[in-house]
Amino acid sequence: IETGFVVMEAKTGYVRAMVGGRDPSTGMGLNHVTQIRRQPGSSFKPFVYASALQEGMSPNSGISAGTFVYRMSGGEVWQVTGTGGALSLRSALKFSVNSVAARLICERTTPAKVIRLAKNMGIKSPIPELPSIALGSAEVTPLELTAAYTAFPNDGVSVEPILVTKIEDRWGRVIYQAPRVLHEALPAKIAGQMVSMMRGVVDGGTASSVRQWFNYPAAGKTGTTNDFADAWFVGYTP
Repeated sequence: IETGFVVMEAKTGYVRAMVGGRDPSTGMGLNHVTQIRRQPGSSFKPFVYASALQEGMSPNSGISAGTFVYRMSGGEVWQVTGTGGALSLRSALKFSVNSVAARLICERTTPAKVIRLAKNMGIKSPIPELPSIALGSAEVTPLELTAAYTAFPNDGVSVEPILVTKIEDRWGRVIYQAPRVLHEALPAKIAGQMVSMMRGVVDGGTASSVRQWFNYPAAGKTGTTNDFADAWFVGYTP
């Protein structure tokens, strides 16, 4: 089992902590924050929900949680099992309902719009224009996913990660100063709605185990992939 862990300051982009692996001596030199791409699973869903909010939905909009069947242009059928009934977007994200994410990307927004938003927020890895990206099928690095999430607490503005703030020569003269690179990715209102919804994920949702150790305000999203090959949590606090 390996791990990658990164802490960013959301306003500045400064990377305050990074763990690239469980044991550097046995990890073949790979940094599991910057050098690997893995499927993020449901931790990609906030991009889908944010895109749906941009299309006019609200956190309290209702949507069916039943099984979703979609026929793609090539004739292939994509089916995502659901539980039936209707849920609000807030509840669906809180409990990470797959059929709702699938329905959103096909009926309330589009894969192209979700990809455009994710890229504006800071995802640099290639994302195929397929509805399955709603469930986290496109591979990303932990660093870029963390950086993209900064748009939520930053009123819609994401910030590029900075690992080296500046370089000085031996006389103390600054020969490099890291620029602060910002991306206006979301309207502030939608970013605020996403923060509110993602607080629910921590407060009683799929990330509620966080509350065993941390009792202060927090928001975030979990993600798991097939057979639990990968497990993710991306979150933020004030």
